[in-house]
Amino acid sequence: MDLKQGFRSPPAHFATNSIHGGRDVIPWPDGEVVTPIALTTIFRQDPDGPNRFVYGRVGNPTRAVLEGRLASIEGSKYGVAAITAVIHLLNCGDHWIVHDDLYPGVIKELRDMALKMGIETTFVDARYCDRIRAAMQPNTRLVWIEPITNPLLNLVDVEAVARVVQEKEGCVFAVDNTFLTGYFLRPLEFGATLVIYSATKYLNGHNDVTLGYVALNDDAMYEALWNIQQGAGSVPSPFECYLLLRSLKTLPIRMEKHMTNGLAVARYLQAEPHVEKVIHPGLDDYSSSALLRHQCSGYSGMVAFYLRGCAEDAHRFVTSLRVVSNADSLGGCESTAKIPACLGTSYTPEEAALRGITPNLVRMSVGLEDPKDIIADLDQALKSTLTEM
Repeated sequence: MDLKQGFRSPPAHFATNSIHGGRDVIPWPDGEVVTPIALTTIFRQDPDGPNRFVYGRVGNPTRAVLEGRLASIEGSKYGVAAITAVIHLLNCGDHWIVHDDLYPGVIKELRDMALKMGIETTFVDARYCDRIRAAMQPNTRLVWIEPITNPLLNLVDVEAVARVVQEKEGCVFAVDNTFLTGYFLRPLEFGATLVIYSATKYLNGHNDVTLGYVALNDDAMYEALWNIQQGAGSVPSPFECYLLLRSLKTLPIRMEKHMTNGLAVARYLQAEPHVEKVIHPGLDDYSSSALLRHQCSGYSGMVAFYLRGCAEDAHRFVTSLRVVSNADSLGGCESTAKIPACLGTSYTPEEAALRGITPNLVRMSVGLEDPKDIIADLDQALKSTLTEM
């Protein structure tokens, strides 16, 4: 069976751009095929100018190639290797609307950051555009969503939300596309103002880089983000940029493998009697299959499932895994599993439960191991855990 039947076609030239995009940004003197790591923080200046690079925080050749490559695979005009700069587009007294189905720890972080900056936050279920429209205020400046949520994998109609945001003049529409990457979804094509990534996850995919990234087309906003980035000094190191450039070369291959492995694991879990419910975009009972095929060309290796048990059972399960690591983060070659309810959140236990974040919920990032080995590990952990129930 073709897993991609009915989906959008992947972006044209994506594999080529993931290898060669941004290559011509810097004319390396010796024709290097692999982008060098430019560790220098200072650059000899030509008195007759212009001088492209002056100081490492302001610009770096390795980072310039990375930002060019990221822009090419996203189909954007600009790329900025910074994510915290986005919230600094807002000022004290502004209001923003944030999707209420983000990862619990992220919601807490965004709420705390906004409070410190004097920014008012309204959390809404972004699957319902009328709720976004109702939450709009005269001082609303930004709407922030995830197209497929973490950890419950609820799908949001990006194009529909974009139409609502565009009704508010000057309002920015930010889409955190970390789960899907530009390989499976390009939010700019559906009306997003800017696209946010934790490149630490699928874009890098090797669990060895911490880096954020923003893609956009707007000239003035790019200038603003660039100035914020330089002023704050929050730029990635040349070595981190090099590692991400390395990883992007295999991104389309990795995403396809994450997709097939994730579906294999989801189907196994769905047939496992010790699992109460499985949420995965590739399963027949996924609630938003039509929308998924309309706006995406596939899905990643994320799976959410509820065990038939309590918090202690879930804890024993994730700590009994051997191939799969009980670890934070996601999108790497290594499979990981985590209990979202154990992470820091501003929700009360009752509020979390209403949102489906219960102690028996497990979020799994299915990696690139042999799917039979992943499934065998899940099977032994389930059986060793549930014999004590």
